[in-house]
Order: sequence, then structure tokens, then C-alpha cells
Amino acid sequence: LTLLDLASDLDVSMVDLLAAAERAATRFASLAAERGVALHTAGGTEVVSSDATHIDTILANLVTNAVNATPSGGDVTITVGERDGHPTIAVSDTGVGIGPADRERIFDRLYRVDHTRARTDGGSGLGLAIVRRVADLLGVEIALDSELGAGTTFTLTFPLEPPAATRPEEQ
Repeated sequence: LTLLDLASDLDVSMVDLLAAAERAATRFASLAAERGVALHTAGGTEVVSSDATHIDTILANLVTNAVNATPSGGDVTITVGERDGHPTIAVSDTGVGIGPADRERIFDRLYRVDHTRARTDGGSGLGLAIVRRVADLLGVEIALDSELGAGTTFTLTFPLEPPAATRPEEQ
């Protein structure tokens, strides 16, 4: 899925976020194993009115990045929870972290935190731009917490109301 391929109409249904987390963990289990990274899910059932395919797209990009940024022996955890009554999913890793200078541009198209690693791992620099665009489409807020050398957590906070049926106008 690219930025240009995002559907203009959402397929809104009831989505179990723990099931989405488990799908992502299953989908990327072999990548994590190849890299020597433990991949976990945690939390309880939270159900949102949203688009399951788009949530899977967000998780695919976040989990792939987390696994690729985590050295062998590290952990990636997808946690489903709730904050202030809003359902959340957090993708946390024990990887390299994102420095303060990079945080401002992390969601820009084609931006890579570690340009040399991205070339060797095949990163395009589009993953987090897609995450931002899909999150905006779904009305999901994204928070970033990161410390160099200690890891990164992306937390998605879902709205209580379902997203609009069509994509917002391009800005």
C-alpha cells in the first residue's frame, strides 16, 4: 500500500485491536526470528469502529520498523490498552531509538533516520509517512516516545466515534 493507493472510502466495521495486534505478530514472526528479536503481544480486548485493513497497514509498518531497528536479543511488543477512555495500541521496541533532531521529520515522505541502515535493510522512507496518512484518515492520534539506545514506542489512540466515510481533502 502506498500513499497513492489509500482507498477514498473506508470499510468501517467493529475491529478487535487485540486480534489486529496478534495478526501483526503472526505476520512478522519469521522476520523477527530471522533477526533474533522476540515479538510479543499484550493487553486485553479493545474494540473500535474503524477500518481493519487500514489498521493492519499501520501495524505492518510500525512492527516492521521496530523489528528492523532492534538488535538481536531485543524485544518488540504490541500492547493493546486504553487511555482516558480511548482504545490504544502501542508498538514498543528495545532498539536504537530516534534522536530529538529526527523526531520532527520522522513522518515526512522519504525521510530515514539512519540512512546507511535503510539502504542495507531496503527501507524506502515511506513507511511512517503511510502510517501518518492512514492514521489521519482514521482519526487516530500518534504519540512518539523514544530514547537513543533504549528504544521507541509509537502509541496510537483511537477516537470514540467511527472515522468519516471518505478521505479528508488533500492539504
